[in-house]
Amino acid sequence: MNLELLLRLAMALVFTLSLLGLCAWLLNRFGRNVPMLNRNNPNNRLGVIEWKQIDARHQLILVRRDKAEHLLLVSSTGESQVIERNIPPEAPAS
Repeated sequence: MNLELLLRLAMALVFTLSLLGLCAWLLNRFGRNVPMLNRNNPNNRLGVIEWKQIDARHQLILVRRDKAEHLLLVSSTGESQVIERNIPPEAPAS
């Protein structure tokens, strides 16, 4: 390989990485205004509050729907169970 080709490859790599960095910065700076990415929207009726990995195949997921929370046991094989329904949401600490 000649020096000119290596220089062009290095410049292309630097240009591509700088574009990726710029996109990441813009998304971090202005991403809160994008409706698809806004997870703290008060109009959302459904949301995942918390999830914990139990073992390699099972997860516990706490889901909020309207003003109730539900605890689900989900498996990687596609099976799921509702462990507890209509849990009142925890009051925010003041």
